[in-house]
Amino acid sequence: MCFHDSADRKYAANLRRAAPTMQAAYAAFGEAVFKSEDAALTQKFRELIAVAVGTTTQCPFCIDSHTRAAVAAGATPEELAEAVMVSAAIRAGGGITHGFQVMKTQVEEARKAEQATSA
Repeated sequence: MCFHDSADRKYAANLRRAAPTMQAAYAAFGEAVFKSEDAALTQKFRELIAVAVGTTTQCPFCIDSHTRAAVAAGATPEELAEAVMVSAAIRAGGGITHGFQVMKTQVEEARKAEQATSA
């Protein structure tokens, strides 16, 4: 079974029928972000950000649609690759900073064990 099949987009209609107000708000938000005429960021830059976020969140539909939109807005293969690498670096940074928590917990547990043996 494939959990990310491009044919699954057809179920968007089910989502719209089941939660029409919320789905309409989501669609309007997306329109405001990606179709804004007075945005400070260019369309290409917004789409490159979306590609990076899509790869970080691992959303195949976001990756597909925003890569296509980025290419349509003039993004080069090099720009797309850099967006992916920025995403990978940020994602790796999360792993490293979670490692801080691992080390903190280890130090706390070692202190507790030391206190328990000296009491």
